[in-house]
Amino acid sequence: MAKNSAISWTDHTFNPWWGCAESSPGCTNCYAKAWAHRLSRYGLWGRDARRQIAGPKMWTEPHAWNRKSRESGARAKVFCASMADVCEDRPDLVDPRKRLEQLIRETDRLQWILCTKRPENYGLFSPDTLSRCCVLATAERQEELDARLPHLLRTRALCRGVSLEPLLGPINLERGLHRCHGATDGECFWHLCPQLRDNEPELTGRHCPLDDDDPDDEGVRAPRLGWVIAGPETGTSARPCDVEWIRSVVRQCQDAHVPVHVKAVPILTANRNIGISHNPLEWPEDLRGRDEVPRG
Repeated sequence: MAKNSAISWTDHTFNPWWGCAESSPGCTNCYAKAWAHRLSRYGLWGRDARRQIAGPKMWTEPHAWNRKSRESGARAKVFCASMADVCEDRPDLVDPRKRLEQLIRETDRLQWILCTKRPENYGLFSPDTLSRCCVLATAERQEELDARLPHLLRTRALCRGVSLEPLLGPINLERGLHRCHGATDGECFWHLCPQLRDNEPELTGRHCPLDDDDPDDEGVRAPRLGWVIAGPETGTSARPCDVEWIRSVVRQCQDAHVPVHVKAVPILTANRNIGISHNPLEWPEDLRGRDEVPRG
């Protein structure tokens, strides 16, 4: 099947709308904003800016991908949306989001991937839609991961994962890869998120509400996260990324038997970062072949 996306972990990208608003340091050098400006699509970024909804032709493309997937027997992956945030909560996106949900239901041979910096808003989608999707939350540092992960883990979906791009610091994935097993209040990850804790104070004690997923037929619960993507910032203004941060993420995922996809690696010479490589042949040997994706 032909691939229409340069993103290594997907086959296609679909943008129901363009535009977003910055929410954390990871947005500083946003590639989507820069790309929109290169295409003269100004005025789409910011809280009060408009959002440009995709035209009729764009909405038909996933149906063509779906037909090809059905014919080939392969399940093509579709990243939605690379030029926006699907969980941005705005009145002007209510109807486009409903149209997106209908499209997801109609394209049953596609593996839809939703990605957001606002996982607390996954409730904007219906449970039926989320049950068909792999849902991701992005995090660039431990601070953002700790704030967003509780919301992601309370989202019931086909698969849940995190995209650590651009990786701006070391990340500990322990609470995303392993369960609490009845931890006390002081240890439970639930209490790292004040917003959830304060809004639902009755969820205290030795039970962790993030462990509510049903076990499989053999009584085994899967890891909280089913996929991890990691990569440095790219572009002329890219901020530094230590290859050891990526190596640590890979090691944690391997230990938990969770698929990990390394998108790119910083290249060092004499301890100096001289660029970013997307070519695995140029990477340290222990990071090669880390292009895993969830089964489905």
